[in-house]
Amino acid sequence: MSAVPAEIAGIGSTQQKLRVSPGFDPLKAAVGPQEYFVLSRIDGMQTLRDVLLTTGLPVDRAISIVQRLRAIGALLIPGETAPPATATAPSSTPPPLAS
Repeated sequence: MSAVPAEIAGIGSTQQKLRVSPGFDPLKAAVGPQEYFVLSRIDGMQTLRDVLLTTGLPVDRAISIVQRLRAIGALLIPGETAPPATATAPSSTPPPLAS
């Protein structure tokens, strides 16, 4: 079994307690079964390290799932109230025309 690293690229410390982004819809995001399983373990109470270890998945696989969930805007790190701008979809509303 691989050891859990202290830091994960794009996320930071594995001692953080991640939360699921309010309003994130796993069905619209086409989240797969393993991704949903990992997502369901993220509750804002356990550290990311604990989540990675309790999934029963290989640590490397669990890390890649967490990174993907973060990239699609499913996860918030402490202090965030919305996913990073790169994870949100661009607005489909065009800017108003100048008069």
